Amino acid sequence: MVLGVVSLILGPDRNYYTEAHGFDFVQFFQVFPGRLLCIGIVLTGVGSALDSQVMSRYRAALQDELDAAIDIAEDALPEGCMLTVAQKTEHVYLISLIRQQAPAAAERDMEPVPAGEQ
Repeated sequence: MVLGVVSLILGPDRNYYTEAHGFDFVQFFQVFPGRLLCIGIVLTGVGSALDSQVMSRYRAALQDELDAAIDIAEDALPEGCMLTVAQKTEHVYLISLIRQQAPAAAERDMEPVPAGEQ
């Protein structure tokens, strides 16, 4: 694809060759830049689609493994806590139990304290 673009931009207006020998390697790219560009675009698209398909299968398999490994029922969690899963690196995950503040406790922390009571 890159060769096709470069040949379109920097290629000569005319190419001379003999019928007995045909094109040399550089002239081939100069004569057919559009076809090279099209082939490059198709190969790039196919490669991207295959990569996306492989990665989506990998993510689905990884999620299935995580779901099988983390078998904690919602009612098994302590009241006022929630379970979070965060990805640290490609194959390392951090599973945390986070305590949530009740709305009343959060409001109590936000109330101003009179100056004499500090």
